[in-house]
Amino acid sequence: MGVNIVRIHKQNGRITTFDFGNVNSGLTLKSNPWNWLNIDYKIGYKYNSMKSEALKSATQHLTLKCLLAFYPTDDISIKLNGEHYLTFFDSGQKKNTFLADLEFVYRYKQFDFVASATNLFNQKVYSYTIYGDLSSRITQYNIRGSNIMIGVNWYF
Repeated sequence: MGVNIVRIHKQNGRITTFDFGNVNSGLTLKSNPWNWLNIDYKIGYKYNSMKSEALKSATQHLTLKCLLAFYPTDDISIKLNGEHYLTFFDSGQKKNTFLADLEFVYRYKQFDFVASATNLFNQKVYSYTIYGDLSSRITQYNIRGSNIMIGVNWYF
């Protein structure tokens, strides 16, 4: 779905028109090819643009997420979650970021013994800078920290 927003800005007695637009779309696929495997795959696409008399800018964002859940026995589950973020810039450059999480659960009677690790590649920040003829823009996001957890859940 696309949205166009036109903003009029007056600076130094001159009126400048900015035209903003975006498109977002996504697709989710879920599959259970065998009793011991579940697959959840998501792909998303986002396009953002801005135009004025002085400049033109556009970025494209592609997001891929895949969750694989393995069930080798009734008492064991192993989940691997992977994410890939890809951004394309007007200059032809691109920015890649990969994230991965792992979880292992062993169920014994009324207990779940859990071991998990998040952000396996220890990515701390997702950032980029866009330089234009008249301006520059910095974008930065903090990413969830690396974490290892071991625990027990008791069901009663």
